[in-house]
Amino acid sequence: ELNRDFQPTKPAEVLADIKDFQSPISDVKLQFTNVPLEVPMENIGGTTWRAQFSPRQLEMLAVSGRTTHYEANVIARNKEGKTSISKSPVSVAIKAPDMSAPPTTGAG
Repeated sequence: ELNRDFQPTKPAEVLADIKDFQSPISDVKLQFTNVPLEVPMENIGGTTWRAQFSPRQLEMLAVSGRTTHYEANVIARNKEGKTSISKSPVSVAIKAPDMSAPPTTGAG
């Protein structure tokens, strides 16, 4: 969920658990299926990888006053160059404020 400044109200991230028993994982990305967007993922410990969305990426995905649902695949490559794609897509929802409505807070 984004505020009126298009900043996330909580961390805008996707976590994935990725294992390869043959070779260490070298590269992971989150690739959206219907939008030209790829978000690199970083290993944050063990088998957990995280994709964090930048403010620009969130702004690109946001539609004023709507919650928009997207699907993305997790794509992992190991050190041998073998690539694997998640069996089922990840669902990502972006809830944007209605920018045509006046602000609801009494800022001033």
